[in-house]
Amino acid sequence: SWVLGGQTNSAFLDYLDFVSVMSYDFHGGWNNYVENQANLYADPADTETAQVDVKTLGFDWAYRFYRGKVQSEKILMGVPYYTGANPLWHVMNLMKSNSNYKRYWDDVGKVPHIWNAQNNTFLTFEDTESVQERINYVNNNNLGGVLIWVMHGDYDYDEQQQKYVIGDTLTSMFHDQFKAKGASKVSSDVDYTN
Repeated sequence: SWVLGGQTNSAFLDYLDFVSVMSYDFHGGWNNYVENQANLYADPADTETAQVDVKTLGFDWAYRFYRGKVQSEKILMGVPYYTGANPLWHVMNLMKSNSNYKRYWDDVGKVPHIWNAQNNTFLTFEDTESVQERINYVNNNNLGGVLIWVMHGDYDYDEQQQKYVIGDTLTSMFHDQFKAKGASKVSSDVDYTN
């Protein structure tokens, strides 16, 4: 929030075709506790924002912040195809090869994470369930689409190798559902109430 809060001049937004909101890395090594890196919605119980009135660590807050100056169809949601320094297919292989890596779903943030109690490993990531939540959000709020960082993090399952590899599972979900929905509607509204 301190980064967005420092943005006082928004005149440049009138000249942009779209605004990519890097809505990931909300948490990392700079925090006191591990937490999801890319919540769709902020968690009121998040200890990093417990002392502030506005719970900001999630895409929904950033979206509403920008809606005060930007039309919804110009906003792109950032989606991370990585977990820490590793691609998503790495996490999928960890879960497949070691039952100590257990997947959990955060129903507030709408993202998954894995936890291994044996070695105290916590990794937050994206999968088909969280991507569906993101697609629904984009469609329901008339956003322009998504920004993906980075493409080689997406995955497919290779039957011959019996492991997850670089692929297009999540990217295909975005493509297919956005294509079926059609373009976002063009509006001239700016929602100051958000």
